[in-house]
Amino acid sequence: MAQKRSWLKVIGALKRLLKETGPIWPGSTTLSGYGEQGPYHCGDCIWRKKKDAETFKDASGKGRCLHPLVIADPQVKKDDRMLPIIDIKHGCCEVVEYEEGYVEESEDKD
Repeated sequence: MAQKRSWLKVIGALKRLLKETGPIWPGSTTLSGYGEQGPYHCGDCIWRKKKDAETFKDASGKGRCLHPLVIADPQVKKDDRMLPIIDIKHGCCEVVEYEEGYVEESEDKD
C-alpha cells in the first residue's frame, strides 16, 4: 500500500530546493512547474476540477486544478475562490497524474 504523502512537507522542501535552483522547466512556474506550452495537458489529469463527472470549464473555457502544490504556487493565476485557473488543452505541471486507462494521443492541432 502506498504511503500517504504530506503535501505540506513536500511543498516546504520544494520551496527550499527551488529557491536555490530556480524553475525546473523554462517558461514554467517555479514551484509546481505549471506551464502552457504542452505537449501534455490538464484535461487528462485526475486533479482537474470536475462537475457531474465532466471537466469543469468557466465562461472562458478555463478549468481549475485541485492539487495542493498547484494551489500553493503563487505564480499560478487563481480565481476568487483561490483555485488555480488552468488551460485544459495546453496547461500542465510537474504533478500531473493521468486517469486510469489514459492512452497518449498525438498532439492536438488546434
